[in-house]
Amino acid sequence: MGGSTRLSLRPGKSCKKAQASCNRCPYATAMMIARIWHGYTMDANAEAYASTLKAEILPGIMQMAGYRGSYLLRRRCGNNEVEFVTVMLWDSLEALRCFAGNDYEQAIVPVERRKLLSHYDERSAHYEILMHPATGDVSSSA
Repeated sequence: MGGSTRLSLRPGKSCKKAQASCNRCPYATAMMIARIWHGYTMDANAEAYASTLKAEILPGIMQMAGYRGSYLLRRRCGNNEVEFVTVMLWDSLEALRCFAGNDYEQAIVPVERRKLLSHYDERSAHYEILMHPATGDVSSSA
């Protein structure tokens, strides 16, 4: 499941190909991609998992070229289980590939985080963003 060797979050890490495509495209917001992933913890591990994501993983991703932000969602879903949903926003599939590799749908779940999860999606889902709160319907801007 995408061991920690694939995920390098060194400050300033970038992908020249993604930077070049993002810098050339005047409609980068119209091309944005949302990467959505679900993970589940038991109640006892929920706070530790959320804290780890907020403190270690998400801030490191901010250094990646083409990364535009994240949502971290949480809900209790019965049987002492908590569902987490991460929604990461990217300028393009090229930028996403620089982060996740050629098999960009493969979930990246470092071994130490797996210990806190009861189960999780092995693959992330990716969607083109057609509308978002900041600008409305992106098709009208093209």
